[in-house]
Amino acid sequence: MNKRRSVTKTFTLDSPNPLRRPLLMSVTRLSKAELIQLKQVVEVSPAYKMHKAFFDRCGADMIITRLAEYRFPQRASLEDRIQKATGKTRKQIESLRRRLTALAEEIERLNNLELPGRMSFTELIRTFGDLEVGASDIEESMALAYRFDCLPTFLREYSENLKRWPHSSYRRLLSDRNWESFRLVQLCLWVKAMTGEFHYAKIAGLLTVCAEFAETRFEEPEAQPVLEDHVRHNITNFKVRNPSIYERAEYLV
Repeated sequence: MNKRRSVTKTFTLDSPNPLRRPLLMSVTRLSKAELIQLKQVVEVSPAYKMHKAFFDRCGADMIITRLAEYRFPQRASLEDRIQKATGKTRKQIESLRRRLTALAEEIERLNNLELPGRMSFTELIRTFGDLEVGASDIEESMALAYRFDCLPTFLREYSENLKRWPHSSYRRLLSDRNWESFRLVQLCLWVKAMTGEFHYAKIAGLLTVCAEFAETRFEEPEAQPVLEDHVRHNITNFKVRNPSIYERAEYLV
């Protein structure tokens, strides 16, 4: 099997659905041409044509995007993918965290340093503000001094959260097992949001088409029909393992 570079793709829906979200972004190991080919294969399949009005109402581009992300995910390690997206290594993030902590301490020292006249920097801002403006500047000066006083706290909070960069739940979610299931969860929740039901059987039919596409296009093992119970089982298991993430995914659909 030839190795293919993972890329980010977009494609548009033939018949605009006013309920769909604009400009869907797909991250999958499929090339742009392969993604379009998958869409064509799915849309001419009996599993799709039998329920064409239903799937069109859900949004063909969203359906294909989630199918591709679930069935043909990227295989690079999570750390490599994060580094590629941010342009920063874990060591560079840790260095930034230390610099922010040191900067917070320095700003706090300057804010509270007693200047000649026994006033601090932020006290001067509160007291004098912009004298050319006059009294109308008081509220703005008080707010500015407050932001400067809070800045060290914000920097320390940011620095503390960089310890878990980019987010502990995100890292847990993006394990191979969780992330691929999450894409299926997103697909099923999208269908439910559009129709009021999960329609596991219809989604299973499309996953079977994807398996057949993988067999003929990439010489993967012989495709086996994907059963309705398989889809339901994956969604139920994900919900049990990741209740808070499931809840947020459902809310954000």
